[in-house]
Amino acid sequence: MHHAQPHLHSFVTSTITAGFRIALLLGALFLTLPRPLWAGQHWDKPAVTANLKAHVMALASDIGERNMDAPDNYQRASAYITGQLTAAGVSFEHLRPIPDYPSPPIIVANFGPNSVSTPTNFASSPRKAAPTPNTAGATNNTSSRIGPALLLCAHYDTVPEAPGANDNASGVAVLLELARLLKASPPRTDVQIAFFPNEEEPYFMTPASGSVQYAQHLSRQGALPDRVVAVDSVGWTGKDAGWRTFLRFSGGNLTVGARPADRALAETLTMALNNATDTEAVVTKDGAFWIDKSDHAPFAAQGCEAVLLTAPGTLAYPCLHKPCDTAEKLDYNTMERTVSGLLEFTTQHPSNPR
Repeated sequence: MHHAQPHLHSFVTSTITAGFRIALLLGALFLTLPRPLWAGQHWDKPAVTANLKAHVMALASDIGERNMDAPDNYQRASAYITGQLTAAGVSFEHLRPIPDYPSPPIIVANFGPNSVSTPTNFASSPRKAAPTPNTAGATNNTSSRIGPALLLCAHYDTVPEAPGANDNASGVAVLLELARLLKASPPRTDVQIAFFPNEEEPYFMTPASGSVQYAQHLSRQGALPDRVVAVDSVGWTGKDAGWRTFLRFSGGNLTVGARPADRALAETLTMALNNATDTEAVVTKDGAFWIDKSDHAPFAAQGCEAVLLTAPGTLAYPCLHKPCDTAEKLDYNTMERTVSGLLEFTTQHPSNPR
């Protein structure tokens, strides 16, 4: 045994040295891997959360009801959105609805290498030729693209007498924060963020709806997006004690609603939300009646991949479409995680890899 000790010492020393070298190699590999934008100093959770709350407070508390029955408030909401985009240095366009339906504008912000823009005159804008199909087998060529790879949208109107904190200042706030972050870290392909008027009844899926007008307009231009995600009512997660039992069976804090044809998009979005944060997102069962009840529906009707991102308890929300839909009821931590997940999705998975 006495003679074995030098060999043991040499073995232990070699093992420790090898382990140290492996640790160094793994550390170097980690540093070379692409890190998500929400990691480390790149993601300021307190600032994002505070900004989300400020947006909801401005829209739901300071402005309040936003619809054709409260035209001054409606215009103030539009001005708030464009003011925030301007402050973030984001370029945007006002798309004026057709004259028969005087309402605040559709607001569209453009991001990406080509920053696809859309003519502002709905009536006279010429139809653009559709891009030539790529027959050479290249799947990532966007040089011939006319429409964006991805459109994210939220409506900024409310039903009468409702301040609309959850429905839908929450969706507007999430997309305003996403726009600010995309300005600093542009996506690899063209992305649009749109804020629509007149989603609520009696305008839903009528010619007066902003999303209906925009979908038809892009169709005439040959510029429909590949993918559409409507962000609607993502702030109330029912975490007050009375709703925990219900939400335990609902699948998580967020739900991605998809028709059968759009399940691939829903699963990709769900994966990004889950990868980015501890937020759960689930794909709904086929045939749920609420799946097409937001601004993605007109784009689905035009043949786009289109899904709804919402909170699972929205239809059970006691203040849905009521005056009690106020800012203090929202879960701003979940909203912050929603921004984080959408940022990953927008920067990593905007297009359908077909």
